[in-house]
Amino acid sequence: MNGCRLIDAHVYLHVRGYSRAFVTHIDVEASGLEDLVGGVKRGVYGVSRWSPGLLVFEPYRGSWRLMIYEDQVTSFIGVASCPSFMGGKWGGVFIGFKKSIVRKLEEAALKLYNVKPKGLSVEGDR
Repeated sequence: MNGCRLIDAHVYLHVRGYSRAFVTHIDVEASGLEDLVGGVKRGVYGVSRWSPGLLVFEPYRGSWRLMIYEDQVTSFIGVASCPSFMGGKWGGVFIGFKKSIVRKLEEAALKLYNVKPKGLSVEGDR
């Protein structure tokens, strides 16, 4: 199918230590969205491009992209693009990022929502 498809999805900043999250990431929940990456427990590597009000995930291999319109968190990132991973989960997908972006997402969670990550730090002190 060519063109653009608008999906009404719920987007969450999922902070480490809450609801069984081991790493801070972004959840996008909409029925059938996991099919983008081949299903549940499958995934694709790609690049996330950040600009104020917009996050775009584009896989390295594939002819699609996922665009998330968001005003608050995207302004905290401060980088144009970064490598990332999109994985399938029941009822949607998640987007994972490298440590430097995870730190910025956690700073955004603290400043915007007063939510501080719990558990081990992103520095890998296991």
